[in-house]
Amino acid sequence: MAKSKQGQLQIQRTDLDIVNTQNTISTQYIQALASYKSNYNNYQTLKQNVELARDVYNVVSLQYREGVKTYLDVIVSQSDLRTSELNYYNSLFRYCQAKLI
Repeated sequence: MAKSKQGQLQIQRTDLDIVNTQNTISTQYIQALASYKSNYNNYQTLKQNVELARDVYNVVSLQYREGVKTYLDVIVSQSDLRTSELNYYNSLFRYCQAKLI
């Protein structure tokens, strides 16, 4: 009788372990998908930011050659462009990393 009850309890314990494992897998999947979507959106946003920073740099550089802007403005816009490119590459790396997980 006691062994029968012990066996039933072990079966219930195993069933609960299976449910717990399924819930853990489901949670990890949802977290990975959320991370992927977040990294993808960040990647897209920073990609547009690089394009805008490049346009700004080109305009400021042209204005400098025409004598409208100072060289400092060119350096600042170039620095902004490099920063946006670095942020873009970092987001691309995180996006690819999330895609693999």
